[in-house]
Amino acid sequence: MKKNILFLFIAFIICNNEVSGISQSHKLRKLGYSKHEVEQILSNKKTRRQIDYEHRLMTSGYRDSDIRLKNQTDHKYTEMKTGQSHRRVKNLCSKKKKNLTKRIFGFHVNSKKKLQQHRRIKARHIHHKVKKISSNKKNKLTKPVSALQANFKKKLQPKELKFYKIIKSAANEYNVGVSWLMAIIKVESDFNQKAVSPKGAVGLMQLMPETADYLGVKNPFEPKKNIYGGAKYFAEQVETFGRMDLALAAYNAGPTLVKRVRRVPIFSETIAYVAKVFEHEENYSILISPLKASEYHGIQRLALQN
Repeated sequence: MKKNILFLFIAFIICNNEVSGISQSHKLRKLGYSKHEVEQILSNKKTRRQIDYEHRLMTSGYRDSDIRLKNQTDHKYTEMKTGQSHRRVKNLCSKKKKNLTKRIFGFHVNSKKKLQQHRRIKARHIHHKVKKISSNKKNKLTKPVSALQANFKKKLQPKELKFYKIIKSAANEYNVGVSWLMAIIKVESDFNQKAVSPKGAVGLMQLMPETADYLGVKNPFEPKKNIYGGAKYFAEQVETFGRMDLALAAYNAGPTLVKRVRRVPIFSETIAYVAKVFEHEENYSILISPLKASEYHGIQRLALQN
């Protein structure tokens, strides 16, 4: 009796696996995969992403022999196999990162904690010098001056300062970071309001014609309308995906694709785009972020003294 029950249980498992395998095979065939490709997927010899990538190569004009050779050397193929494209974005950001604190403070700062420590030390040092000012001069210090903040703004280029007020206003309107908008504009058009891409994207934030129509931007060459439209579109992506890397990928490659793959698409253009925006955002966040009033106290007085 026990042997019969065991035999029936094993037979049930085998039949169940065969049925699930047949149903999965049927689904893959309905998606357009060939019989050979279905066998490779079910036997775990290849993933669907690998086969999809090979299809894209074939449509680009590659032959079968070229694809086999390319698969052995192409990092994209390896990324599909291992699922490491998001790590590559992170690594690109760290490798390309240029720390502007050396230009501003005279040395490299590797962390925010060290930067805050340096600011406190520098503020105490300046405050100590200010104590030597006579009481008569102290009484004349009535107009507040943010000397260090002015120094930060001097580091911005004229073409960046030209649109800074509009960018800041749009950032406040749609609740996105000023540094993120500036970084996007830097990568998209390098602050050229007349920029037109080969694909037809227009203006500072490189709005496609259909995107401009969707956002209600009638003249995308007009800086204010272009920036407000781009800021609104970027804010929508941030709200939709909840992650900056995915929002930037959606801004570059389109939200439909990002929703489908649910990650940064493994296109070299999109990966490089996300990495560049992250790099420039960090630079701009250092340049435009004002220090606390307590940290400015000594610097303001020293500036007026001179």
